[in-house]
Amino acid sequence: MPHPWPQAKGGGRIQPGPGTTRRSTIRPPPRLRRSGAPGLDRHQSKGQAALSIEVRLFATLREHLPAGSGRTSTELEMPAGSSVAEVLARLGIPVAKAFLVLVDGRYEADKQRRLDDGCVLSIWPPIAGG
Repeated sequence: MPHPWPQAKGGGRIQPGPGTTRRSTIRPPPRLRRSGAPGLDRHQSKGQAALSIEVRLFATLREHLPAGSGRTSTELEMPAGSSVAEVLARLGIPVAKAFLVLVDGRYEADKQRRLDDGCVLSIWPPIAGG
């Protein structure tokens, strides 16, 4: 199998230059991509800092996703200092229906916990069966 990099004169290999990769494009993870102009949103126009939060809903909670969201997740812009309970209220999810809550992959029992910019909030309803 030939080497992916072309041969140079004298038998040596031509190595890629600094900052180049074999992939044609490198994109940031989905939670870091934002639509619209960078740094401008409706919360900042009022003089408030805003948080960008990825919310992932599972099982029956998916029906609370806003129109135009992905199949299981959505990006929300929330005011700085927003809590898990405020995100639940914005999506119309009763606190009792949010049985298991993970913030950046870690279990969070306190629904009043303040969220950070760029965090991922994953929420499951009570699940029965087996």
